[in-house]
Amino acid sequence: MTVAPFDYRKYLAIKKRIDDASLNPEVWKQLAVFLHERQAGEPLQILEIGAGIGTMIQRLLEADLLKNATYTAIEVEPDFKNSAKKTLDRWCVQHKKVFTTNQEAWQVESGDADVQINWKTGDILKMVDDMPPATYDLIIGHAVIDLLPVPLLLPRILDRLKPGAAYYFSLNYTGKTVFEPPHPRDDDILRAYHHDMDWRFPELTWQASRTGLHLGEWLREAGHTVVATGESNWSLEGNDQTDNGPRDFIANILDTIEQALAGLQGVSDWVNERRSQLAAGELHYFAANQDYFGFTRKPYMATRR
Repeated sequence: MTVAPFDYRKYLAIKKRIDDASLNPEVWKQLAVFLHERQAGEPLQILEIGAGIGTMIQRLLEADLLKNATYTAIEVEPDFKNSAKKTLDRWCVQHKKVFTTNQEAWQVESGDADVQINWKTGDILKMVDDMPPATYDLIIGHAVIDLLPVPLLLPRILDRLKPGAAYYFSLNYTGKTVFEPPHPRDDDILRAYHHDMDWRFPELTWQASRTGLHLGEWLREAGHTVVATGESNWSLEGNDQTDNGPRDFIANILDTIEQALAGLQGVSDWVNERRSQLAAGELHYFAANQDYFGFTRKPYMATRR
């Protein structure tokens, strides 16, 4: 079977709509309350790591949650910046917002909102130590924390937040994937895929493939408060003939598994059979994720007299 080259930007564009339906509503509500309460004075300082093509910024604008903020977005892929700019420009035209850009920053303005976006291209692992400490009021990591060496990186990132600032870490994979109908090689393939995730950082005992399960415990042990947590699972059918989004999304998941396990005996046969089932509208995909919202150590109320 001929497979088209993996288009990661197309995948992220499709993924936004799927993520919108998957995000845990109670955890999102806590983020919304925080944003509503904290944008009355000085601009709220927001940091997003792994900003992709700007879909979280768009999501927050769509929910009318960005009013008075400076939003620093960090993304390692240099080509994504232009995609993000086009996406936000198009959204602002559709929603009658003013979107302006220069070499230093982008700005979204309307009658009741003024949001400055500073887009930075680079690897957060290399950039974090050059970032000023105690600067940000909120950090966002969407579908990216499970790709990072949590015990090595998160303490350094969280030090960049003000005492008592908030974090929102969404779509953290918990280590459970199910394809239906079942296949005799499912357990072997998925075990190998999880092993590949875990061995991205062999010097750590952290299991990246189970980030969603362990992140809350790690945050609490590090002295942070977990206010809300809940499931944000993907559950997709590939049989909708009127909407190619879920089918394209599942196809990209299969591509990812095939690339990660290249050379593993039998993986190509497994992937090709799954692709045939997907083309026939017979494949269901489920992945378990977990969202978290909370505050870093020393909440603001603890400093008041």
